[in-house]
Amino acid sequence: MTRACLHFIDGDILGAFSFHPLFWLVPVLFAVVVFRRRSFVKKIYDSRKFWLGGLLLVLGVYVLRMYMYFPNQVPMDFDAKALIPRVIAHLF
Repeated sequence: MTRACLHFIDGDILGAFSFHPLFWLVPVLFAVVVFRRRSFVKKIYDSRKFWLGGLLLVLGVYVLRMYMYFPNQVPMDFDAKALIPRVIAHLF
């Protein structure tokens, strides 16, 4: 998502959407949380439909991207040489 935001700042909107289609959601949610005490934003902030819709949107994009980009391979292989598995192996 960081790369998507950087592309957007550089004016590459299509590039931003190709990196992550929900890059625009973080500033929107940030604005809703920051301005939640304003009367016109309070209704949005207090709306369960808004938060549920955002959650479903994020989960839907995640599932769709996992399906599209990783149909024949595991997206996150376990690396026994990574830091956390080595620390755990050392402790036990």
